[in-house]
Amino acid sequence: MSKTTVQFVGFTSRLDPEEFISLWVPFARKLNASREGMMLDQNLPQEGSQRFHFVSRHSSGPVEFNFAFMKGRDKPSFPENKARVMQLGGYMPMKTPVKRKPTASESRILAFVPHEERDLSGFRELDSFMSNRFEAYYENCAYGNILEYFLPKKQLISAVSLLKSVRGVDAGEYKERSTVHVQETV
Repeated sequence: MSKTTVQFVGFTSRLDPEEFISLWVPFARKLNASREGMMLDQNLPQEGSQRFHFVSRHSSGPVEFNFAFMKGRDKPSFPENKARVMQLGGYMPMKTPVKRKPTASESRILAFVPHEERDLSGFRELDSFMSNRFEAYYENCAYGNILEYFLPKKQLISAVSLLKSVRGVDAGEYKERSTVHVQETV
């Protein structure tokens, strides 16, 4: 198992996606401490509502871990009244994370599984599509697991329905919109 901690942050906003991203990028640049970068995913609307419009993530070693996008004296906070920021917490990858983008014929699903749902066997028929599983590292994480799937687009609706049929699970299709890397200082 990896010694990397992955922080997930959820955002809801009424802003147009491009306007939200234009506000997110400068803050991510100021806050990002990871050479791997801070990635922002946008939820692609489907039937029903999704909890988050955007989800960001960044990786760090356990010693370097900090909560980005939090108000504090030494760190800028996300612009007031532009988005609701929800710290989802720090998660440990259950194997070395697969970093890739979906192909043209694939969709990427993120599933947020509550702490009470310890038995993931209900998702077995999707096991072959799971690329990443992140398990809560801290007791105060919002979810017990965050699962990432890459599957054929034609299976998207049935897969999301299956995931959401488990009480408390929120799932949806997400698309990478931006990645911010550490700015080198000269």
